[in-house]
Amino acid sequence: MLKKSVPIGLLVCLSFLNGCGSPSAVPLIVRSQGPYVIGDRGPTGGWIIHDKGNEADGWRYLEAAPEDQTPLSWRHQGLMPWGCNGKTIPGARYTTIGTGMRNTSAILRECEEPDTAARMCANYRGGDKDDWFLPSLDELNAIYRHLHKHDLGGFGLGEYWSSSETSKGYAWYYNFTNGKQLYCNKWPKHRVRCVRAFSETPDAPLQPIPVSAIPPVPLTAPGPLPKGRVLE
Repeated sequence: MLKKSVPIGLLVCLSFLNGCGSPSAVPLIVRSQGPYVIGDRGPTGGWIIHDKGNEADGWRYLEAAPEDQTPLSWRHQGLMPWGCNGKTIPGARYTTIGTGMRNTSAILRECEEPDTAARMCANYRGGDKDDWFLPSLDELNAIYRHLHKHDLGGFGLGEYWSSSETSKGYAWYYNFTNGKQLYCNKWPKHRVRCVRAFSETPDAPLQPIPVSAIPPVPLTAPGPLPKGRVLE
């Protein structure tokens, strides 16, 4: 989908758009510089899902990857577990916008399981970037509201993992079929869409995440497993 005008940008032809040599190819407009608005294509060809309006902590925008990191399959082939089922990771209990990177760092530090949703994002190199992470619950909600509900981003139906753990050792996920946020054990295999935080200022370093950055009180403290809640 093309926006009506782009004052500063870079035209990039991608292979899935039939190639640059084809007269039917539609160029994808990737904005190489900001400012960006939600729904713009970001510098890696992904989708802008959040603008916090300033560059505190070394970032301003959140960009979702241009495609899922797991295949669009209903048979769970290639999908990923959250990982380390039965192990609690208190440092991954943040749910708000801007905390997915912190959660992912804690998961990688505490969970040595090789094939997990968080590790898939850490290993992703979309746009030649190595700063991708598994989104927090609210970051995943922004993806659902700003992209999926507007038919942007090519999302599949079914469940997507967040990086947010609950106080009971479960993990939150988002069902893109019905808009429900739920949590469950960490062994089921769900879809993964990674996110990165970046600054409008070139080469502005992200602030490092302290190893001891663990919330003193669980930020999400649910009781029994819920039936789910529908978000508008």
